[in-house]
Amino acid sequence: MTGGEIITNSNVVYVGNIDQRVDECLLYELMVQVGPVISVSRFPRETDNDPMNKDAVFDPSNRYAFVQFKTPIDAQYCCLILNNCRLYDLPIKVAPANPSATLHEITENIKNTMASATSVIEPHAVYGIHISNIDDTVDEEKLSETFRSFGHMISFPQIFRSDPFEESEATTNTALIYYNTKEEANEAINAMNGQHYFDRVLRVEASRR
Repeated sequence: MTGGEIITNSNVVYVGNIDQRVDECLLYELMVQVGPVISVSRFPRETDNDPMNKDAVFDPSNRYAFVQFKTPIDAQYCCLILNNCRLYDLPIKVAPANPSATLHEITENIKNTMASATSVIEPHAVYGIHISNIDDTVDEEKLSETFRSFGHMISFPQIFRSDPFEESEATTNTALIYYNTKEEANEAINAMNGQHYFDRVLRVEASRR
C-alpha cells in the first residue's frame, strides 16, 4: 500500500459470483482498466475449508473479493461499468462495499463528477507487465522501488503468492504492474527480463491485457 491514500469503505467494492477459474491476478487485470487499484483481497476458494479436498463442490456464491481503489469515484465508476460483466461463464456482481450507497446515489455522483471535471471520465489506456518467478522475500515495497524507475506506475504493484498447498517444487509468485505509456512498460521488460533479483531470475513480459 502506498502512502497518502485515504482508505475508507467508499474506496472498496465487493465482487461476487466469481467463476472458479478466475484468480486474483485476472481480477486485478480487469479492475485496473477502470481505475487505479491498491489491492485485491484473497477471496475464498472452494477448497479453503479443506485444502486437501479436491472433490469439493463449487458454489459461486461462496467466491467473492474486495477490491480497493485509490479514490471513491474510481470505486463508484467500477460499479457502474463492470457490474454483470461476464468472466468465463458467470456475470460478476459488483457493488459498493459500503452498503449505505445506493445505485441511484452512485449514478448521480458520477454524473456530477463528470459535469464538473475538465475531461470526461473514461477507462484509460494502461500498459501492463507480468512479472513471474518472484522470490518469497520480495514484497510490494521492494518491487515498487525497483520498477518505478522505469516510469509512472498507474497502480501500486500487488504480488500474487502461490498456493502453499499446491504440489510444486518451487513457488511461482507473480505480480502485475501498469505504466502510463507503452515505452515505459517496454523499458521495464527490456531491463528486467532475465535479471537476477534476490535469489531468482525474473521473467518479465507484456501483460495479456
